[in-house]
Amino acid sequence: MTLYRTMLHRLNGFPGPFLAKVTKLWHAAHLFDSKNHLLLGRLHQQYGNFVRTGPSEVTVFEPEVLGAVDGPGSHCTKAVWYDALQPESLVNTTRDNGIHTQRRRMWNNAFTPQALSGYEDQIVFYARRFEKEVARSVGNPVDASSLIYKFTFDLMGEVAFSRNAGQDRLRDQQWHAAMTALQKGMALLGPLSPVPWLLHIGLSLPFIPIVRDWNSMVAFCKSCIDDRIKLEETDHDISSWLIDSSQAKALSEEERMKWLYGDAITMVIAGSDTVAPSLVFLFYHMALHPGPTEAIRKDLQTLDSLHDVNALLSLPSMTGFIHETLRLYPTTPTGGYRVTPPEGLHVAGRYIPGGTTVVAPAYNIGRLASCFQRPDEFIPERWSSRPDLVLNKRAFAPFKQGRYSCIGKKLALAELSIVVALIVSKYHIRFPPGEDGSWVVRDMRDCFTAKPGQLNLVFDAVDDRC
Repeated sequence: MTLYRTMLHRLNGFPGPFLAKVTKLWHAAHLFDSKNHLLLGRLHQQYGNFVRTGPSEVTVFEPEVLGAVDGPGSHCTKAVWYDALQPESLVNTTRDNGIHTQRRRMWNNAFTPQALSGYEDQIVFYARRFEKEVARSVGNPVDASSLIYKFTFDLMGEVAFSRNAGQDRLRDQQWHAAMTALQKGMALLGPLSPVPWLLHIGLSLPFIPIVRDWNSMVAFCKSCIDDRIKLEETDHDISSWLIDSSQAKALSEEERMKWLYGDAITMVIAGSDTVAPSLVFLFYHMALHPGPTEAIRKDLQTLDSLHDVNALLSLPSMTGFIHETLRLYPTTPTGGYRVTPPEGLHVAGRYIPGGTTVVAPAYNIGRLASCFQRPDEFIPERWSSRPDLVLNKRAFAPFKQGRYSCIGKKLALAELSIVVALIVSKYHIRFPPGEDGSWVVRDMRDCFTAKPGQLNLVFDAVDDRC
């Protein structure tokens, strides 16, 4: 087998580490620090834009690959990595395109303009609660990371399950314990994601503390959907649309609950563990770059309301800041494994044989010098007044595209813009004395979703002119 993979394999034309040709275990051995985004960056520098990172895997550092594997008309499918969470059935991990399409239609009902309008009211409510937490420590250092993760988790509970945070102390404690379990459990994906079979084995060992955390989070998600089904009357939340849609389908009770449990896990992870890192990086850059932050503050003064999402996202200063943050720190830095169709795939003039796993690392592609001038610098103006700094827009797809695009994109942008508007309009943001926030980036881990390092901030009140 070693002889075949190193000398006769169809991918031998792609350069890469010698051991990568033999086994993916070499990859896991380099990821005890869960920094796959940095490892792939080093491989890119050493081997070029097409790197063989496994016996049947190629990592591509070309902007065209994003559309090739996910764009409309792509025949690529999800890789075996997505089987790691079985027996759980999640819409975003199913590898059957037919089933994915059916489940996606059911999810579409929860993200219509009418549904999103209702969620925006809840975003405003929880954003104000977040601001009150900030107000309690004005002028003093605060653990911004904890505040942000708590905010996104509480908001997700309301939008997903009509769970009103703050009404039941015991339930709140259980809820936030689940948040901690989620953060610990996701850490397992950092070193093991490149080796799906090893990840699957790891998740089947419940005596390991980190696996217990993961299983605890999964059990809590299932209890959330059980509790939600028992609610007779409530405002529409995401679960209500999914429950109604599942009842309209000719499914057995076992099949219906299997998918609803999977939906609950999807809502918890996608609704909190992706938005929170983006907010952490947004606040980090607001403290690091007061000039662009002040531009947002001035633009907010022209608006009649800080709750109008369309108005907020029409501000070039706001969208530029968000886009630049997502370019540098995509929510899934290197995840999203795809398999080429039997006929193979052409990307940037190179042919990749069929049945090959393709990795398209958004973190690294978003920093390509061929696509962005001064690629490692935070320059929000590149999305408005400095379009010359963007050489190839195809390198920017923070919410993916095609059938696997993020269905919660508009909801996520609403969260980001409303929170930024509310805080920036009332506070100057800086790092505590003696700190520069560098560990936010230095300690970032790639655990399928991004895990930024600790963020401590000081919020100083400004005149309420908005």
